Amino acid sequence: MLRSGFRCTVRSLLVFFLGMQLFLGPAWAGTEEGNPFVKLNARGVELSADALSWAMVKDTKTGLIWEAKTTDGSVHDATQQYTWREANGVFLAALNAEGFGGFNDWRLPDEAETKSIIRLDQEAPFVDRAYFPLVQPMGYWNLYICGSGERMSARKSFGTSNPRAAKHYVLAVRGTMP
Repeated sequence: MLRSGFRCTVRSLLVFFLGMQLFLGPAWAGTEEGNPFVKLNARGVELSADALSWAMVKDTKTGLIWEAKTTDGSVHDATQQYTWREANGVFLAALNAEGFGGFNDWRLPDEAETKSIIRLDQEAPFVDRAYFPLVQPMGYWNLYICGSGERMSARKSFGTSNPRAAKHYVLAVRGTMP
């Protein structure tokens, strides 16, 4: 009985989401017509959508600001991977110490925040490549907050993943979702 109810709920949700995509079209799917993202420079100033270089991405739907990855070998480099401790003690500490973007409250995203930038209408990695071109289709560290309020490590993948890897990619975020 419980299993049957679960299947029914999952089926209903699937029908709902497919219906929303058909009804609302590209705006709901996160494509250009309804794109919630804005490119920001290193001082947090908005740039045009066709800017070739940017430091952060603001999600106007959630209010979150995401770090943009680079290929310059810096702490922002897209190829850098960290253990859980390094993600907090090295990566985030460096961003906050330098006041990246004029802010010192950078942190790892929680699961809901990470899901907010996932675009299932994209190929892996499942993010808007116009704004997150260097996100890897691999595992990223994020937070899991237990019922007790304790922060635990978790990993979210934007594509395929290797669950045995000791190091994962990191994408920093700041702000709070409504």
